[in-house]
Amino acid sequence: MNRKEVGDAGEARAAEWLATRGYRVVCRQYRTQLGEIDLVCEEGTELVFVEVKTRRKSTRFGYPEETITRQKVLRLLKAGYAYLREHHMPDRAFRLEAVLVEGVPPKEIITHISSLDAGVDAW
Repeated sequence: MNRKEVGDAGEARAAEWLATRGYRVVCRQYRTQLGEIDLVCEEGTELVFVEVKTRRKSTRFGYPEETITRQKVLRLLKAGYAYLREHHMPDRAFRLEAVLVEGVPPKEIITHISSLDAGVDAW
């Protein structure tokens, strides 16, 4: 598998995993000049902009959470605002989250990081 295929497979697995927890996937791979949102979901009345990071075999290039830098969170936030503008939802409640997928099914490890927006300065 090439990098794009690995990323797409991780996003699909993350979408399935979130769906089993009550999220509804609205959009995949939303792109704007300001950045990309891997998954746009709804949970209740809130939109959730989700960054997905996938590692299939090894952590030789680092752990997935290490790639979610402060700059990445800020790009996700800017892309989220672009999504809200484009879809005429300026007052819609939203939050930023991440799903980390490590390994391959059925033995993958999925980690859910909620409230990335609350910890922007921590990254």
